[in-house]
Amino acid sequence: MSEPTPPMSNVQKPIPLFYRDQQIGEHRLDFLVEDKIMVELKAVEALENVHFAIVRSYLKAAGLADGLIVNFSTMPLTVKRVRRERGFEKANLHL
Repeated sequence: MSEPTPPMSNVQKPIPLFYRDQQIGEHRLDFLVEDKIMVELKAVEALENVHFAIVRSYLKAAGLADGLIVNFSTMPLTVKRVRRERGFEKANLHL
């Protein structure tokens, strides 16, 4: 009997970053679960607004609606949900 495969389908998945229809770089998602939920790993004393803004930027670039930030430096472990802004419509991206 084989072991079930974990839903972590992509680790360090590159996502192209565009400005005025030209690729200028790329983001790298820490984890992408089932091509739906981005997981960003942190090891900081406290999560700040900039961490949430960065995750929203990654979500926008990847055409995703939901993400999680996991902070390993706090006890207990901190996990926060991050959502895209209202009015989000999934882009036609093939991840």
